[in-house]
Amino acid sequence: MAFTGIRACIVCAAALCLPSFWSCSGQASVSGPLIVSPADIDVGRVFRGQQAQAHFSVHNGGLRSARIESIHSDCQCTTATAPDRTIPAGSTVEMSVTVSTAYFDGILDKTTVLRTDLAEQPQVELRVKGTVVPEFIVSPTVIVIPPGNHPIASHEIRIERSSGASARVLSASSELTSVNVALTESGDRTGIAAVSVEASGSNPIFGNVVVRTSSAYMPELRIPIRRAALP
Repeated sequence: MAFTGIRACIVCAAALCLPSFWSCSGQASVSGPLIVSPADIDVGRVFRGQQAQAHFSVHNGGLRSARIESIHSDCQCTTATAPDRTIPAGSTVEMSVTVSTAYFDGILDKTTVLRTDLAEQPQVELRVKGTVVPEFIVSPTVIVIPPGNHPIASHEIRIERSSGASARVLSASSELTSVNVALTESGDRTGIAAVSVEASGSNPIFGNVVVRTSSAYMPELRIPIRRAALP
């Protein structure tokens, strides 16, 4: 009975002496003094080229101040800013994370890591998720002229505005003198460009149809025109 009492006292003393962020097994617990809220942010559906922005709160629930030593993102497309890198005990810092989506298509999932001076919590993560879609859907995405002598090759480019977009097709032109482009339709949702290529001879063709829009994110669309030279 005496041994049992002694053992209980030892357990109680250990519980009082160990810091709250350590478990009895000596492993750091998942939580720490710095609490990020929300844990991650889903920005939803954004248009390619749009800046995806998310705002996080980093609260210091510890007994001493914490310092953000450095900020690292998993690509150069992501930037994070904090008004102050020192977070006093009991205080909260608001952080902003911005992701440039110019080269994204589909799933967006970016993590920013804050390195801290806390031994018990050397880093915390800010995660931004979403889905990137083009503001315009172009078909075809490239015009291929077959090898050989084709005096006139006619094609049609269809530019469909994505759901939720409000921009319009304004004009269409060509970089090549041998390619004539005319915008035959420019409606609220659809633009159609008729492309006529003078493809006589066997020389290679390398250029673009340039479609200009009223979009702040995709002001210009480029549709390649290609023909390889005959062997």
